[in-house]
Amino acid sequence: MTQAAGERIGGMRIDAHHIFSATRGPAGLWPILERNRFEGSVLIQPAASTEATEAALAQALELDFIKGVSAWVDLAKQDLDLLQSNPKFCGVCVALDGVLDLREAANRDLTVDICLKTHQFKFIEATLEQAHGARLVLEDLGNPEISVEGFEKWAFMVENVARFETVSMKLSGLPSLAGQRPWNAANLKPFVQHAINCFGPERLLFGSGWPDILEQGTWKESLAAFTQSIGAHSIDFREKLLGANAKRVYRLAM
Repeated sequence: MTQAAGERIGGMRIDAHHIFSATRGPAGLWPILERNRFEGSVLIQPAASTEATEAALAQALELDFIKGVSAWVDLAKQDLDLLQSNPKFCGVCVALDGVLDLREAANRDLTVDICLKTHQFKFIEATLEQAHGARLVLEDLGNPEISVEGFEKWAFMVENVARFETVSMKLSGLPSLAGQRPWNAANLKPFVQHAINCFGPERLLFGSGWPDILEQGTWKESLAAFTQSIGAHSIDFREKLLGANAKRVYRLAM
């Protein structure tokens, strides 16, 4: 049984990756989610200051559709006790510019969003080997170069990373990965299919990448790129990628 991009499936739908900007905030996103029958989202808080993160968390408490906030933090310096006192603080975001010590995130049961480029995959195995069971989520398919050469390099590294069962991957920001309008899901499909083969239906999450994707496509086009590139699957398979996995990986309280 196949399903159109906007058709409802069982379970709660979660957009597992978006931000808010000065010009694109909750009032712009929630109507889109509602029209497409998504009940919630995970906000990626880009600002690195504790004050900005606290403000985002306070705002999230007032917004029922924000189910969790994953924030850019300095694990060694910021007051995680204070942040974690907010029930919607569910994870931290880091850049993989070297081998990371994720012991603190693991001890606090926080999910770790990793933003990286393909050349930074060299750091991930060493990071994972000392991650102490921390849950990691690679954003935007690991940001591959969408080309034949880019696929070969990326695919090998993804196979190595997927061996670690605590790692998941977001199929997020797909129109941006595909390039300028008109983007073509056919260019994305080999990458997404390889991710499916490596991670399986339990460790992949849909994220819109809104509003960063807007130069290449709308929020609904991001969902369409996801739907077209994963291909025909069962309702159960899609339900996991469109919400159930995000709920489990981020420990979201619904």
